[in-house]
Amino acid sequence: MKNNPTNRQIKVNRNLYNPKFEGYKLNLNTDIQIIHHNLPSKVDVNCIKTYSHTPYKIIEARNRLNFVFQNPWYSYSFFYIDESYSLIYILIDEVTFEATYYNLFQIEEPADEDKNEYPTVVFVNENLLVLSDGAFNGKIYVLNFNNENKVVTIKTIISKRKLLEENNFYEQNVYPVNLMYAKLSCDKQKIYILGYTYNSSSIISNLTTFNKSKKTKLEFYVSLCEITIGSSSIDIDSGNTISSNLKLISATKCNNSPTYGSIEDYITETVESSSKTNIDIINEGNYMIVSENDAFQEYISIVNNDEKDKKVDNENLSNKESMIIEKQDKQLQNQIPKHTTLYKWYQEMDDITLYFHLFELEKNRVQCKFTKNKIILNVLNRNNEIIEIFNDELWDEVIPEECVWTIERSRNKSGSIITLHLEKKNQVRWIQMFKEDDHVLETVDPSELANIKERLLMFTGNDDEDQGLYPKINSIQQTEECDMEKSPISFVRLSKAGHITDINQGSGFEWLCTSFPTLDSPYFMSDNDNCVTNSQEPSVVSYLCLKQDVDGIILKPEDHLKMNHCAVFNAFGFVEASKRNKKFAYISNDFEYALISETSKLVYVYGQPTDEEAKRNSASQYLIDVSNPDSQVITDEDQKEELIHGIAQLDRHTFMVLKRSSFCIFFIRNE
Repeated sequence: MKNNPTNRQIKVNRNLYNPKFEGYKLNLNTDIQIIHHNLPSKVDVNCIKTYSHTPYKIIEARNRLNFVFQNPWYSYSFFYIDESYSLIYILIDEVTFEATYYNLFQIEEPADEDKNEYPTVVFVNENLLVLSDGAFNGKIYVLNFNNENKVVTIKTIISKRKLLEENNFYEQNVYPVNLMYAKLSCDKQKIYILGYTYNSSSIISNLTTFNKSKKTKLEFYVSLCEITIGSSSIDIDSGNTISSNLKLISATKCNNSPTYGSIEDYITETVESSSKTNIDIINEGNYMIVSENDAFQEYISIVNNDEKDKKVDNENLSNKESMIIEKQDKQLQNQIPKHTTLYKWYQEMDDITLYFHLFELEKNRVQCKFTKNKIILNVLNRNNEIIEIFNDELWDEVIPEECVWTIERSRNKSGSIITLHLEKKNQVRWIQMFKEDDHVLETVDPSELANIKERLLMFTGNDDEDQGLYPKINSIQQTEECDMEKSPISFVRLSKAGHITDINQGSGFEWLCTSFPTLDSPYFMSDNDNCVTNSQEPSVVSYLCLKQDVDGIILKPEDHLKMNHCAVFNAFGFVEASKRNKKFAYISNDFEYALISETSKLVYVYGQPTDEEAKRNSASQYLIDVSNPDSQVITDEDQKEELIHGIAQLDRHTFMVLKRSSFCIFFIRNE
C-alpha cells in the first residue's frame, strides 16, 4: 500500500523581515552605463502562430519563456536561437563589453505545421546541453559544447516521431516539448530531462486514437525522461544521426502549465537487504513541480513499465487512469486538516480576530484558554458531550493576558457566534492562523481594505518627506493600479516513478519569480541517519521568490520540498503588482537586486538597502531605459524590434536585455 504524500509547510525566518521599511526612492546619482549591440541574426520570435482559438493557458506559458539561454558555468556569455533555427553563442568581453558571435549548430527546422512551440535549451553541465526543436513529433538534441574552441559536437539526436511509432502506448504524445531542467545521472551515462507538453486539437499523431466523439480538454503533461549517452560523438556526415534512446520514465497530468520544475540531486541510501547485510543504493530522478494551486486537483501519473510490445486496449487504459485518479485524489483529501471550513479570520498589525458559527449555547458551556503559542477551546453540546474545537499551536506568539473571547447570538441564522480576539506579541503579518497549515485563508475585513491600500502606498514614495537627492518614484512614473490578486501556488514532489511523495499547497504565499540560474554545491539534509552526502558535480539552482503580504521572500528548494528561507526583498510583492505592463521578473542570484522588465523600453531595478539607506528604512530604485537611441520607432514593425524577449545576469552588477535584433548590457553598483 502506498503511503500518503507528506504535507510540507514553508517555515519563514522572522528575523529577516524589516517591518519598518518605508519604500524605494529613485536613485539618480548612479551613472548607469548602457551598451547596445546588434545581433548577427534576429531572434526566432515569429515561428509560432497564435490564433483566436489558442487557449489562454498556452499563451500564458509562451509569454513566460525567456529567449536568453544562459549556461551558469560561464559568465559574460549567452545563447539564443535565431530565425533560421541556428544556435548562436555570444561571448562578451568583461572589460570592454565588446561582443563576439559564434554560429554553433544548425537545427533541422520543423515544417510550418509542426512548429508547435518555441525551441528551448537546458544545460546539464559546463559541456553538455539538451535542445528541443519545439515540435510535438520533432527532435531532441544532446550537444557537447567546447568552450575553448567554441564548437559543438552532437552526442545524440532523438526523433520523437520515431519513438511514437515504436511505443504505441498512450492516447496522447507525452514526450516533452518545452524543456525545464536536465541533470546527469550518478554513473554519468544518462541524462534526466524534465519538460512538459499538452494535448490539443493541433497535435498531429500517427497513433490509433479512440473516443473521438469525446470533447478534448486541455491538459498538460510534465514528463521525466532518460537519455542514454555514449562516450563518443556522432559523425553527422555518416547519416546515422537519429536515435531512439530516450526512455519515458513517468508523466504527470495536471490542469495548468508548470511555473517551475527541477530535479533533485542524487543521494546514496544505506538499506538492509534480505540477507540482513547493509547495501548502498542510489536514489535519483526525484523531481519538483510548481504550478497554480488548482493544477493538481485532478492528475494521474503514467509510469512506463518497459513493456514496449504490449498493446494497451482502450478500456484497460481508461480504467487504469480512473484507478490512479481515485487513489491520488484520496491521498490529497487525507492531507486536508480538520477545521478547513470552520472559521474565518482577519488581522491588523497588532491583533487578529477569529470567529465562527456554532449551535446555540450559553457562555458557561464554553471553555477557552490562551497560552503564548496555543488556543484550547472546548464546548459542551446538548448531550453534555465535550467537543474540541481548537487545540492547536499558533503560527506566532500572542500575549495571553490581552486575548479575549466573546459569544453572541447570530442575527441572521439560529445558533451562536464565538469570536476570539488575539493580541500579537510581534507586529508582523501572519501567513496562516496555526503552525500546522489548515489552508484557511485570511478574510480581509472590508472596513480595513481602504486602510491597507493607504498603508501600501508608502512603498512608492512619501509626499511629506524631504526628497533631497532621492526624488519620489511618482515624479517620473504615475501611480498604477495594483493587481494584488494572484493565483495561489502548489508545490508537488514526485519520485522517479511518478508517485507523489510530498505536497505543499503554499497557503499564504503567491508566486512572484525565480532568481537567475546559478551553481550550487549539492548537499543533502535528512532526518534519516541512513542517508549520506554524495560528492557530485555542482547543480543548477534557481531560488524561488514568493509573495507574502507585500514582501518577496526568497527560498532555496531542497529535498522533499524543504524550503530554506534565505532572504527577504522588502515590498517586492507590492511593486511587482504595480507594474501592469511587466514581462519578466527576476531576483539576482546573490539577492542584491530585483528586476522587473516591461514588454518594451523600461527595466526597473530594486536594490537591497545600503548601510546608509537602512538607517532611513528605504532602498534605491533604478530606472533603465533599454531602447536603442539610434533606432527610429515609426512603424508597427519598428515597435516590434524594441520588444523585450529575454533578460539575464552576466555577473554581480551586470545584466543584459535581449530584443529581436539587438541586445544591451547595463551595469549597476548599489552603493
